[in-house]
Amino acid sequence: PTAQPNQEHFQGTAPATWTFGAISFVGRFAIANGNREWLTYFGTGENALRSIAALGEDHLFIGGSTRTDLPPLDETAPFGSTYWGPEADADGILLRLNVNDRLDWRTHLPGDGYDEVREVATGTSKVAAAGGTTSTNMILVDGGANDYSVGSQGGSDAFLYEFNSNCV
Repeated sequence: PTAQPNQEHFQGTAPATWTFGAISFVGRFAIANGNREWLTYFGTGENALRSIAALGEDHLFIGGSTRTDLPPLDETAPFGSTYWGPEADADGILLRLNVNDRLDWRTHLPGDGYDEVREVATGTSKVAAAGGTTSTNMILVDGGANDYSVGSQGGSDAFLYEFNSNCV
């Protein structure tokens, strides 16, 4: 782990306050020999990264949940990209790393309950994030003619968000 979130570090030990399952990490390893090339963790508290998918050779999208704020961007976000701030309890999250392993976009997928992205999938120019929620007020976006949004049905509900390659 690193001494500060989102900094590269290849030696050392975890912070004294680190508890199992509280911090998630992502890294890159060499295909030829399995050596670690890069590694970082996200956030400063309870985070769970659950799924990762590549969009071409330029971006990695990572989904999960957090009970803390997201790390600051390393690069400028795409013009007009979507950003929703945190709500309550745990929020679903979607992060994007660029080809240089730099965080260049992130958003919460928030509501008043527990929200979690469980799967991320990519197509030619789109990314989809699917998950579950106990929220009664999760953000619904008009999907046009093919939209199917009925709001909370109580208990735990599923959600699916789709973004284009510019995170809109």
